[in-house]
Amino acid sequence: MNQPRHMLTRLAVVSTMLLASCREAFEPEGLPSGAVAADRYLTQIHVAPTATPEVWLARVALTGGVATSRMAGFRARLVLPPSLTADGDVTDQHAALGAMMRVVRLDGDAVHATGASAEGVSMGDLFVVTVRGPASALPQLRVELEELVDVRGENRLGRATVVPRINDTRIRR
Repeated sequence: MNQPRHMLTRLAVVSTMLLASCREAFEPEGLPSGAVAADRYLTQIHVAPTATPEVWLARVALTGGVATSRMAGFRARLVLPPSLTADGDVTDQHAALGAMMRVVRLDGDAVHATGASAEGVSMGDLFVVTVRGPASALPQLRVELEELVDVRGENRLGRATVVPRINDTRIRR
């Protein structure tokens, strides 16, 4: 009985190390993800380059303060400028703490995402999509958080701060 628990602990340590070493995301200037008030939530877009030129991973991430409830559901939209396109497939979602079912739909110039979790998540990626196009267009990406509900069913949208755009001059290829 101890062996599966020990294996899960090892897996968690390895996963944490991988996530830490692969965290080459570009965060918006002026609002580091650690600067979240205890009772508030912060939603930001993080962009990371891939091995393919002009192909990026766009992560819409949620960070909750230490006194926030776990999130049971969300609805968000990532609006794309004309020079960017996105794949409709959700990429790896393992950075979120806790299991969450997600549905992502591509609709013209926007990626619509909805997620639900019975146990809730405290922080991590709401959704991740592949974006194609020039780096110069990435700061024009815009995220809109439309719904945020905690595990008790309470609307937490009023407690969420959304950084709608990437404001980072380091995004270059």
